[in-house]
Amino acid sequence: MQSRLSGLHFLFVNSMRYRASYYFNIPAAVLFVIISVIITFTFLIPDDLIHNSLPVCEYKASNGKECSACGLTRSFCEISKGNLQNAERYNSASIPLFSAFVLYQILFIAYLIKYFRKKIFI
Repeated sequence: MQSRLSGLHFLFVNSMRYRASYYFNIPAAVLFVIISVIITFTFLIPDDLIHNSLPVCEYKASNGKECSACGLTRSFCEISKGNLQNAERYNSASIPLFSAFVLYQILFIAYLIKYFRKKIFI
């Protein structure tokens, strides 16, 4: 009985290793693309387009208070231009959030390099 269980355990563990090492992480790739689009557009969108054509926040219009995401678009664009004081004024959480986005991009690119290096050389 013990040898049969250890044999099943061996098969299960090896199959999980196979899955973990050879399957690509699709949700992480989708998140990478979404964050890439957000960061890229903050560098490409002109200031006058952002300040003049953004819609009014529905939460702010109905309750009179700003939501936690109010000002993120403007603050991300200010960060991409190097104006950290203006970004902090628009939304105080924008600098840590933008930093987290950039850190995620760096970590995912490192993952891609490791993943494809393993696929090519194995």
